[in-house]
Amino acid sequence: MIYSEKNDNQSVMGKLYVVATPIGNLEDITYRAVKTLKEADIVLCEDKRITVKLFHRYGISTKLVSYHKFNEAKRIDFILSVLKSSQSVALVTDAGTPLISDPGLRLVSVLTKENIKIIPVPGPSSVVSALSVCPFNKGNFFFSGYLPDEKRKREIFLESLKNLDCTVVSFIPPHDLKKYLIEINKFYPALELFYAREITKYYEEYWSGVIEELIKRLQKKNIRGEIVLCLNFNSYKSNKIHVKPVFGNEDIFVCVKKYIDKGYSLKQATKAASKELNISSNELYNAYIKTSH
Repeated sequence: MIYSEKNDNQSVMGKLYVVATPIGNLEDITYRAVKTLKEADIVLCEDKRITVKLFHRYGISTKLVSYHKFNEAKRIDFILSVLKSSQSVALVTDAGTPLISDPGLRLVSVLTKENIKIIPVPGPSSVVSALSVCPFNKGNFFFSGYLPDEKRKREIFLESLKNLDCTVVSFIPPHDLKKYLIEINKFYPALELFYAREITKYYEEYWSGVIEELIKRLQKKNIRGEIVLCLNFNSYKSNKIHVKPVFGNEDIFVCVKKYIDKGYSLKQATKAASKELNISSNELYNAYIKTSH
């Protein structure tokens, strides 16, 4: 679907404006974003307590409606009814650009199918902000969002990065930072990275160097705030070391058992699981037998 905000006067539908808001410093907002938020009939936000601070700063009085990952599905019909009554809706998140590891994808997908206009109002992004001061950014990058929560899936994902030749950008929760750095270092020792914490805020912090140095630097620190990691795979390609993901016997047992429950024989199950886990079928067979007894 292709449309233009300026030229289409045929539709009586309202529009959804996807509005980027500050990632820390409230002065980092565009004139257009403030205007859009003031003129919208309702504004969808993750946490009213956070968005209302921005509204007070700029004298915005538009009605706020909560919209987050826990009520996303329930809000769709309401939002559709608002838009179909020719009212406009603005979508914001707690910070930054909506849909970038934030709620909104379900809504945008539904509205696209309904042929309702979706207009981006660009602005702050922690991904682009970090890359703009990253010393090894060459212009091409891969954004991973947050790393998988499950260790097994995270290890598979980290192992897959070996084929990339660009900067890899990830969001890291502060309470997981030290653990994740150790895991990344296990796969890619001596990897260069750029660490950005609390971008645009009072205690913003930036650091560039080798991953082992950052691990030592943060060892005794209590890490708080939003973190963006940029991993330098631009120059790592020539000396990459392949490290096979490490799985516990319990992980292996669960994976093999999954296929057995589908009706596979033990031989078939270990063969299927070996492809999924990238481990030899003999290793899987022996580990499964050991765990099941």
